[in-house]
Amino acid sequence: MKKVLSSDTIRLLIPALSLTILLISVFYLQPCAMSYVGLNLLFNLAVPIALATIAQMLIMTVNDLDLSMGTFVSFVACVAATFLQATPVIGVLVLAAAIMTYAALGVLIHVRNLPSIVVTLGMSFVWGGLAVLILPAPGGEAPGWVRAVMISRPPFVPIAIIACVIIAVVSHFIIMRSSFGVILRGVGGNARSVERAGWSILGARAATYALAAFLPFSPVFRWSG
Repeated sequence: MKKVLSSDTIRLLIPALSLTILLISVFYLQPCAMSYVGLNLLFNLAVPIALATIAQMLIMTVNDLDLSMGTFVSFVACVAATFLQATPVIGVLVLAAAIMTYAALGVLIHVRNLPSIVVTLGMSFVWGGLAVLILPAPGGEAPGWVRAVMISRPPFVPIAIIACVIIAVVSHFIIMRSSFGVILRGVGGNARSVERAGWSILGARAATYALAAFLPFSPVFRWSG
């Protein structure tokens, strides 16, 4: 008797199959993309996109929705291209303040029982305005150490693909295998049970928003290509 795949296995297979079909289509239309350089170009910009997507996934894990992630990524990119390059100490302090602000948003949404979609929509204008103030015109440059990492050429597999695999493995461990991930999924599924077990819902939401804000710091990679 054939073994039937579980729903969890199917959910894990769907993204892999989708990526496989997409790559086959790209390689059919552009055979040169199958080379080392072609794969590097395909996946180079996937690193910041993957981290921003995982950040949004973390917010959704606690049953919230973040509409400010896109403009927050732009803000972080502008900070990285200016302060982090010219004055690293100030750049790190600005990014740390941004993480604390994101954590405060999670606290505000929980304490005041506000719709996350409304709060984050309002913050999207704040992040977008700050990004324009910091960098009114396109420009800037990533720090040297970031460029050195992203232009490195390991044998056989481009660095962008290696980075994406590492991101996927670490994210899976955090969400599905760690105690922190169990709490996050519990908050999104049955917050009252998590609270009865002795865990702080407020702390979990603040930590989730802070971690989501930390992940998009990788957009500095987009200047290293």
